[in-house]
Amino acid sequence: MADSLSLVPLRNLEEELGLERSELLLLLRKHKIETVHKGLRTYVSRDAVIGIKPDPISEAVNPDEINGALTVVKIEPNANDGSPGWNEATQFAQLRLLRERLDLLLLCADRGICLESGELAALLGLRRVAARQQDANGAYFDRYGMRFRKQQQPGHRTGWQVVAISDKND
Repeated sequence: MADSLSLVPLRNLEEELGLERSELLLLLRKHKIETVHKGLRTYVSRDAVIGIKPDPISEAVNPDEINGALTVVKIEPNANDGSPGWNEATQFAQLRLLRERLDLLLLCADRGICLESGELAALLGLRRVAARQQDANGAYFDRYGMRFRKQQQPGHRTGWQVVAISDKND
């Protein structure tokens, strides 16, 4: 291994030659110059890069001239391979989130938890919550097989009691 005085960081070499890192690495590979790694830094021997100059005509290294330097693999999705597409994956994720929200609402109904309007709107995917129906017990609305009954809470805040609707109650 060369001593540290004869090593040049790739960053300095990039600035000297006016090349991007990828172009510099291709140029080094073209001239079969080995790099030295120390920690997270990459160096090359000063003696090995003395005569290297970028090609003034092309201003860049042609990757076709370097055998095995770059490999590009283009993968086209196949509709017949049986794997779900992105649309199906997105739809599955949305359904899973809906199920989790419904589970939370059922938990609130079972435990008698009263939700604030903003929390309920977020769980139901609504912009705002508004009671559409009225009965003797107050304002309410039904959604997803549950009844959401409006309740006044201390401090002039509106809460919503979640009640699961069963066939016996109707």
